[in-house]
Amino acid sequence: MESKKLEDEIECIANKFLELSVGKEILVLSHFDTDGITSATILTQTLKKLDKRFSVKILKRLEDDEIFKLPKDRLIIFLDLASGSLDQIVKANLKDVFIIDHHEIIQEIPSCVHIVNPFLNGKD
Repeated sequence: MESKKLEDEIECIANKFLELSVGKEILVLSHFDTDGITSATILTQTLKKLDKRFSVKILKRLEDDEIFKLPKDRLIIFLDLASGSLDQIVKANLKDVFIIDHHEIIQEIPSCVHIVNPFLNGKD
């Protein structure tokens, strides 16, 4: 039953992404490790099939000051990053942020963040 809940959450967030990404450029930020690079590869192939305009940046780590430098006019997707940076995302006044991650979340999820994380459904 929990996996169905996770599937429902993924579908809901995917639909939200399709709605918010119309006419917007997308910035993908992914972690520089095996799961981050694999995630970025899969997502870029998907974005190409959806005919989306995007750029990708691979990071060794997500620094707080880097969050404040992110463009506010783009839809931002974090892969394998940012579950621990929710407060900084809010302080940076970012909108339309998506996070796909598997790290534990200890902060409240702000309304500007759409997140897929198995921890939210009791999985990892």
